[in-house]
This record gives sequence, C-alpha cells and structure tokens, in this order.
Amino acid sequence: MTKNPDGGNADPLIAMRGAESRLREKNISFSWVGRAPEGFGALCVDSREIKPGDLFCALSGSMVDGHDFVESAAAAGAVAAIVERNAEAAIPTLLVSDSKAAAAHLTSFVAGDPAAGLQVIGVTGTNGKTTTVLIMRHLLGSLGSTAALGTLGLFLPDGSHLPRGRMTTPGPVDLTADLETVAESGATYLTMEVSSHALDQRRVEALQFSVAVFTNFSHEHLDYHADMDSYRNAKLRLADLLQADGTAVINAEDPAWESSAFAAVNRLTFGQLDHADVRAADVRHTPKGSRWTLVTPSGSAPVELPLLGDFNVSNALGAAAAAHVLGADPAVLASRLATAPQVPG
Repeated sequence: MTKNPDGGNADPLIAMRGAESRLREKNISFSWVGRAPEGFGALCVDSREIKPGDLFCALSGSMVDGHDFVESAAAAGAVAAIVERNAEAAIPTLLVSDSKAAAAHLTSFVAGDPAAGLQVIGVTGTNGKTTTVLIMRHLLGSLGSTAALGTLGLFLPDGSHLPRGRMTTPGPVDLTADLETVAESGATYLTMEVSSHALDQRRVEALQFSVAVFTNFSHEHLDYHADMDSYRNAKLRLADLLQADGTAVINAEDPAWESSAFAAVNRLTFGQLDHADVRAADVRHTPKGSRWTLVTPSGSAPVELPLLGDFNVSNALGAAAAAHVLGADPAVLASRLATAPQVPG
C-alpha cells in the first residue's frame, strides 16, 4: 500500500486529477467507466490490504490475476479500481492501457517521487548482479553516501541492513517504500539489482537510471520467459529507462549485448578484452584473489582484488566502470577494490 505524503489514508485525499495528469505525462491512455471519485486515500495492489477510501490497482500476474479481486476490493471499501480490461464492478473503474506501468508511476506519484533526488544505478544480467551492486556501493562511497537494494535486501549508508522478501527487485509498492527509506537516509546514490521479471512486469518503470550495467547473459528463467529472445529483450528494456544523459555500461565479452537497444544512448564497455573502455590488464590470479591493472579512459592504477575468480574480476570491472561514469578517480577505485566486500551468505 502506498499512502499519501501527508500520512494516513483517510484525509487529505490524493486528488484523482493529479493521478490522471501523471498517467497522461507517462503516455498511459485511460478512460473511466462510471463517475471518477475526487480522490483516494492510498493506492493498493493487494485487495486484502484495502481500507475504505483506497484505490485498487488490478495487476495480471503469471499466477494470480488482480482483476479477479475487484469485487473484493469494492467490498472492502475501495472507491475505484484501475483495470486493463472491462470488469463488472460495483465501483467506478479506470481502464488503462497498462496497469503495471500505471501502478509503478502512481505509487511514485503518491509518495512524492522519492527517487527524484537520487542517482540510481541499475544492474541487470543473469549472474553477478548482487556482487556487482555491493562492490559498486563500496566504490561509490568515495563520491557520496550510497545505498544498495537487491536479493539480500536493503543496505543503507550507515551500514544498517534491512532484509526483504524473496524477489530480486521488489514490486512497485514495496519498491517505492524502499526508495522513501533510502531518500530519508540522506543517500546520494542507490545501486540496485534489476531482474528480467521486474523489467517485464514494469516494476521499475517510474525510475530514471543514471547508469545501467549489463553483466552477462545465459540460459535461465525460461520457466517465466517464452524463449531466450524474450528473456534477453526483457533485460534490454533497462536501456529504455536511462535518463537522457544516462550511460549503458556493457560487458564487452558477452555477444548477447550486441544490440540496437543501445544505439541511442551513451555507451561504455568493460572486460578483459583490449578494446574494452574499462578493462583489466595483465590479470594474475592468486590464492586470495587477483592482481591486475585497472585501465580507464581517465587513467590506470594497480589493483589487488580480494575476491576469487575471473567472474569477480568481471563483477569488479562492471562496478568500477559505473563508478567511472559518475566521476570516480581510477586510483581511488583501485584503492577501494582492495577492500571490496565479500557477498554475505
């Protein structure tokens, strides 16, 4: 449930006209069936959490369809329901072109757009998201206070850790609540894992990413995606969510990322290949990790990484490349990589 910025879900109401304006701004078409209420107290995507005066958003999932619970929401006191298809209901319904995108944008609107003051860095790929996000949080500490969100939960700048549910990327209501927590912590940066499920289900649709990191791509999640092309295309949607001056940071060693999806955005590549923009040169593996030279467009520096394996060299490079985009100095990055954290658990 996302409540209005003034707290509570009774008074003052969130003006429905404001919600409609946000939908128009985001090119989500809509029409009312029945008379639109003047306002609502909170936005809910779970009919079991409805309180009198709330607005219910029906989401179609792979297991459960929220449209089946519009009547339950009405019985609990919802003033209206957002739907993607006509639904028999005792309350007005707002028929939208995409209820998942509507939920993401409206939860952000209701909460006062908590990500507006953050630089958000998203990481997607089959493997390495968690490690890359946590290394990046460590590196960006040289630039400002940084939070991290993903499989292991929410890590705040003061070191506190808030465990979360099983989803790599939370649904729009929980994500907005986490963004509020991050904003209240005083963070400047948020590094976060962005799963293919989240991208396909529009959970992060309201975010504008400063940097999007693409780690690697391999056979996975075909229990959800129809085929490998669908899986890859879901990942590539992250490039569409970059802000106007944002940068896609791409693993040069993975041919899956050779795509026209990056044609209209700033690009920076990373890897151990000679043509990568940010690369690891002269890699030598040791019993404790690896030694190599970090090469960036703004200079080079020797690195001693305390994480084992080539895959962690790649994770560290992705994190370092993103930090480079945001202005981190190569020597500072190398120094911080020497104390890169092990992934908890």
